[in-house]
Amino acid sequence: MPVRCCSEISKQEVQNIAKLAQLRLSEEEVNKVVPEIKKIINFFDTFSEVDVEGIEPMTSAQDVHNVMREDEPSRFHNVDGMMQEVPCSEREYIRVPKLSSNPTD
Repeated sequence: MPVRCCSEISKQEVQNIAKLAQLRLSEEEVNKVVPEIKKIINFFDTFSEVDVEGIEPMTSAQDVHNVMREDEPSRFHNVDGMMQEVPCSEREYIRVPKLSSNPTD
């Protein structure tokens, strides 16, 4: 018996997801996106109706094998040249912009 997914999503869930993604959505945008997300969920919900009994799970459509090699550490010799290419550095460190807008980070 196939398991049905919950195909409903609330405005509050959309707002929570937007917040996690650090997106600001207006009430109008939330109202517009809720039915679109419901359509997407309903589409994927149809997969639960497919009989997959006896079919082995797979991770790729192609027969893929990882080619592994030993990890051999080596020294990078052009540190000065690299540091001349970075837009902002402090001593031997590369400065990067802050990624979070959260004041507690």
